[in-house]
Amino acid sequence: MRTEFSRNRFHITTLVLLALGLVVALAGDAYQFAKSERLQRRLANVEVNTQRQISKINDSTAAMVDENQQRFEAIKTQLKDVTEANKRENPDSKVRAQR
Repeated sequence: MRTEFSRNRFHITTLVLLALGLVVALAGDAYQFAKSERLQRRLANVEVNTQRQISKINDSTAAMVDENQQRFEAIKTQLKDVTEANKRENPDSKVRAQR
């Protein structure tokens, strides 16, 4: 009888330990799932913020390009005016410039 009692006790202990192991494993799965969800949310926020920053950079770059284009046109106009004024004052300056 004692061996049967020991065997039953061993089986019960084994089942209890297996059940505890299962509970611990499921708790670990739940923890990892929650951690994964938080990471996905953070990654989505980073993506949105990155897109906003890229958009701001694109807007700034476009504004700078427009500003530089206007400067270039102003310099071009000034150079043209100076060249025309120089031609009027010195009609033979073209010959001197080519030498």
